[in-house]
Amino acid sequence: MDNDFNISGIRFSLKKESVPYHNRLTYKVTILLLILLKCCRGRGCSLTKFQIIMNYLHSKESQRQLIEFIGTNKTFVYLRYDSTVISALEFMECDKLIELQSNGSVKLTDKGKKIAEIVWEDKEIFLFEKKFLTQLGSSMTETLVKKNYW
Repeated sequence: MDNDFNISGIRFSLKKESVPYHNRLTYKVTILLLILLKCCRGRGCSLTKFQIIMNYLHSKESQRQLIEFIGTNKTFVYLRYDSTVISALEFMECDKLIELQSNGSVKLTDKGKKIAEIVWEDKEIFLFEKKFLTQLGSSMTETLVKKNYW
């Protein structure tokens, strides 16, 4: 089967996915909105907390490790800064989905909250991520983050 297409003299070749879904800006923006909606409850969220949650979001095993850390504080979680999270936050601020607070944390705007609620209510998308964010809730406090990473 030929995977090449010609349209108006332009040649398109089907290739493997160039950017995995979890590295795409739209995915990051949506997940960050959901984190703010369900794990920060209007108080805002630090960049460090965003990064930790995003680092442990993508597999059941890593999710279990983060929940165990929060519950016992006997384990250790890694903090890795992902530049795409920062890019997504910059995009979100420009699109007025979030606002930066004077203490450096990020808070949802009304526009951001409305979009996050629409995504949260959809029963067909982000099911894996929503289940984890529900389990995590607001148990990962900024106090816990500061205690372990400052």
